[in-house]
Amino acid sequence: MAERIPQVVHQTYFTKHLPEEIQQNLNALQKTNPDWEFRLYDDVDIEHYIQQHYPTLTHTFQKINPAYGVAKADLFRYLVIYNEGGVYLDIKSSVEKPLNEIIQPDDYYLLSHWQNTPGQLPQGIGFHRCITHPRGEFQQWHVIARRGHPFLKAVIENVCHNIH
Repeated sequence: MAERIPQVVHQTYFTKHLPEEIQQNLNALQKTNPDWEFRLYDDVDIEHYIQQHYPTLTHTFQKINPAYGVAKADLFRYLVIYNEGGVYLDIKSSVEKPLNEIIQPDDYYLLSHWQNTPGQLPQGIGFHRCITHPRGEFQQWHVIARRGHPFLKAVIENVCHNIH
């Protein structure tokens, strides 16, 4: 596993031509985190990345129905953070304070639940019959980890198993 979480933000969108609202969000995120590198991957970049870094998973990735682009982005976020480490943020997501104030040098993996307890908004989100944890599902709009974290390896193996 890497020594620390690298200062790289990975994001995806189906094209490099971002709508104005999303571009403004990205600009604000970069302004809040000026010492971080930002990488935007479009669908072509994602296919190339998987072919280059995970050639044995290319067929698995291509088995995902193109109508479910979000599912492809989900698998990619796990792969890129496992391979390189850093921060994956959904393209419409942002942070309230700089990432350097959130991520500590000794952090290995940051994992969060939804704020969904009674009285919090959005109350009840992330609860499904198959999820038994009292706080519901974990968030995945962000994935923050050191390169090579074993939890992500297990997630990747589980997702690939489910695809097959």
